[in-house]
Amino acid sequence: MKIPKGLELYFDPVTAKLLAERQENYRHREVAEIIATIILDKLKDTPDPISVAALGAGAHADRYNSLFDRLLRQSEGHMDWVDFSPYMLAMAPDYLQKKGLENREKVISYIEQYSLQYLEQKAENSLDAVIMQYTLEDIQELELLFKLLAKAVKEGGIMVATIQASPEITSVHSNWRYLYQGKEFQENETRTLKDGEEWQLKCYKEVDNPAAGFIPGVETVKYFHSSETIAKLANKYGFDCFIGDWREPLPGELQNKFEIDQSVLILKKK
Repeated sequence: MKIPKGLELYFDPVTAKLLAERQENYRHREVAEIIATIILDKLKDTPDPISVAALGAGAHADRYNSLFDRLLRQSEGHMDWVDFSPYMLAMAPDYLQKKGLENREKVISYIEQYSLQYLEQKAENSLDAVIMQYTLEDIQELELLFKLLAKAVKEGGIMVATIQASPEITSVHSNWRYLYQGKEFQENETRTLKDGEEWQLKCYKEVDNPAAGFIPGVETVKYFHSSETIAKLANKYGFDCFIGDWREPLPGELQNKFEIDQSVLILKKK
């Protein structure tokens, strides 16, 4: 398989390990639980067992706690843990063992595939939920993603993804330094992305501490997809579409569960 542009770092064992360690931070954990909360709310009336796929899932199978709790209560609940990096997949059982979560192995299948390849080979109407945490912007072929999701997701099923909702990017974030056209820009400036345009990210060694410098070799490419394009594709391929703050589509009692801000995309198959 040809490695998509900007994702070569996941095929170096040293760099993959450094990145997995770096993802052991509060933001990644809480965003995973936000996604799990959305899925559980949207599928609360879906009968068990449910089938879930995490695309570009990485090493941290120790996340999505409430979702795994539901899967483990079912006789046939299942999670496909999909990543094209053999090094990330090899670390996932280790993280479960460290956290005493080995029972999740009962409901996980580790699948070494690129997200689009996985969806292409997945049986029709076989998934209740798809997760794309920080991986939607890895996909350049957005319409192909929608086409494959429409095939694989059941009627009433959902896809939940984190999303770069605004075309404006600032240079410094808690985890990353953003680059535009391969170059850094000043912290007090912004850059405006065009639909389909790529930008780059460099990973800080420490969360919220740019002074600590960057992890060597951890620079990746992302693609911006406008809300308008996403909404058009959602309509074309039979999905209801929400893009916005994660709190908005949830009932009031769940909106204060986490303090972190995060834009999400939720697709629900009609």
